[in-house]
Amino acid sequence: MLDDLWEEIILDDVGIPKPNKENKCKIVLSTHFLQVSNAMDADMQFKVKTLGSDKAWNLFHEKAGEVVVWPDIQALAVEVVKECDGLPLAIITVGRAMRGKERKEVWLDALRVLKELAVPEIEGMEPKVFRSLKLSYDCLEEDNIKLYFLYCALYPEDYVIDVSD
Repeated sequence: MLDDLWEEIILDDVGIPKPNKENKCKIVLSTHFLQVSNAMDADMQFKVKTLGSDKAWNLFHEKAGEVVVWPDIQALAVEVVKECDGLPLAIITVGRAMRGKERKEVWLDALRVLKELAVPEIEGMEPKVFRSLKLSYDCLEEDNIKLYFLYCALYPEDYVIDVSD
């Protein structure tokens, strides 16, 4: 299983035998980029679908908590979920960021960010996911936590960061 490939890899270079009938190997890969699966001669390709509105709402409700069904908040929460466009990462990130936010103004601001924030072009990054991550970052209440987050972003994914660093 090769997960989250951003570019083609040469299987021989990483010690993986090319799948064939003799070795009975199979490889499953996931990528955001059609050209990666094409370059790796994928036998089958399919796009993972986004969540339907009911599943998206249930996931958001689970992550954001009971505040989403409050009379002042519910209509805004529904709009926030729509802006996440069924993307699980966006729904989870925004839901966690909005957990415990009880003021209507905070929800209005979150909705504004999700709708209007200018998004830089980042290959493989859905604009809706970028907006949800930005909102999540902005919801970090302490500057030192924001600094920790930015520092950790300097390291590669899954890198073990020593506490002394």
